[in-house]
Amino acid sequence: ITLFFFIAIIIVGCSRKKDKFLNKNFHSLTTKYNYLFNGNNLYAEGLTDLENELNENFWKLLPIEKFRFYEIDDEERETNFTRAEEKATLAIQKHSMNVEGKEKNPIMDQAYFLLGKARYHDNRFIPALEAFNYILYKYPTSEYINKVKIWKEKINIRLDQNKYAIENLKELLEEDNLLMQERSLANSYLAQAFINTQQIDSATYFLKKSNIQFKNIKKNPRNTFLLAQLFQELKVKDTAS
Repeated sequence: ITLFFFIAIIIVGCSRKKDKFLNKNFHSLTTKYNYLFNGNNLYAEGLTDLENELNENFWKLLPIEKFRFYEIDDEERETNFTRAEEKATLAIQKHSMNVEGKEKNPIMDQAYFLLGKARYHDNRFIPALEAFNYILYKYPTSEYINKVKIWKEKINIRLDQNKYAIENLKELLEEDNLLMQERSLANSYLAQAFINTQQIDSATYFLKKSNIQFKNIKKNPRNTFLLAQLFQELKVKDTAS
């Protein structure tokens, strides 16, 4: 009887068309502790692989983040990023609760955020942008909104839309609801956009702001080294040292 009772609960909870407490909790818990847990672990492993395997030239200006560009004909590649994307896609396909045009699974924005990040590192910038835009459209009150806006500008920078990214990041930094880490990230990618447009003075200014903000969270030796390189470009050797 007990077994039958729990099976009945699971069957009822499996419906994605009912906006009920049991249904929402069943799908959100399954999303979180199955697909998103595995997907986020795969994404983290992908970042670790990137950190360990990608060698950089420290005689040139470092980019803000390590990033691997793939060959155009290498479309059949399988990486931890593509595996993470698969987990995010399965979470959306199996546990999205679109009831009367509204998403009722409270953590589905996390699945789309993972989807966008994984696509970004797989060099598929336009599909990544679609995932981030979906969050902005469907989840305007999501806790990930500011992070999503920053990731969108990372894509614009990759697409060489640096001036557009500069405008949007400056506008974002005027908002009062940014966390310290979000403000630091926005400033660092603003610096990257200025580096790409050969505006070293501005890049130095915003990267310095980013580093000051980041120290409240944890040390960032990569940004510190890049800041030293920028001061070297400006011939301010004592500060660079």
